[in-house]
Amino acid sequence: MSYFNIDILNPSQVFEKDLPAEALFIPTVKGEINVLPEHTHIVSKLDIGVLTLKTNEGKKSYVVAGGVCKVLHKKVTVLASSCERIEDIDVEAAQENLKDAQAKLSGKQNLTPENFLKLESQYRLAQVQIRAAAEK
Repeated sequence: MSYFNIDILNPSQVFEKDLPAEALFIPTVKGEINVLPEHTHIVSKLDIGVLTLKTNEGKKSYVVAGGVCKVLHKKVTVLASSCERIEDIDVEAAQENLKDAQAKLSGKQNLTPENFLKLESQYRLAQVQIRAAAEK
């Protein structure tokens, strides 16, 4: 079996360093990318979603939001603005964030475009966290 090495990190934590993987699914702003050994070189922006990698030890999944990924030769680097292991998701907090964002988005208050985008991201992230935690 052919492998490539992956690093997954956010600004405050290294989740994986030089982990051999045989497949990686990356949520990008242009859609999900399936990275296999010998993949073409790319740099792409991350979207909110589940990043899943397949190793010889099994499957590992993370919820990511924003950032970039780089595929170069036999090395993949994922630098996420936000990243957490599926098993570390606080479902109650995600449900509260979802309710809070939903209430503010459906309210009659005037939102600036920037605040609207923040709330929309909060809403989408909470949805992904809840769904991912339920599927683990």
